[in-house]
Amino acid sequence: MNPGPSRDRLLVSAEALAAELARDPAPVLLDVRWRLGGPPGIDSYRRGHLPGALYVGSWSNWIADPARPVATGA
Repeated sequence: MNPGPSRDRLLVSAEALAAELARDPAPVLLDVRWRLGGPPGIDSYRRGHLPGALYVGSWSNWIADPARPVATGA
């Protein structure tokens, strides 16, 4: 069984991230603050986040949201 990537390979140092952000095009940073049974992460995001990071919101709503009608354009 493959244990997957090690944690060390998923995290980057502040220096490495700063170097990547200085490149053109810079990577897009997504802030996905979420905790099972916890409050929404938007308040925590507003108190502080990496410069330029976009708040993704409660992704659990995306995977658990009931189906919605799709507009057909007709």
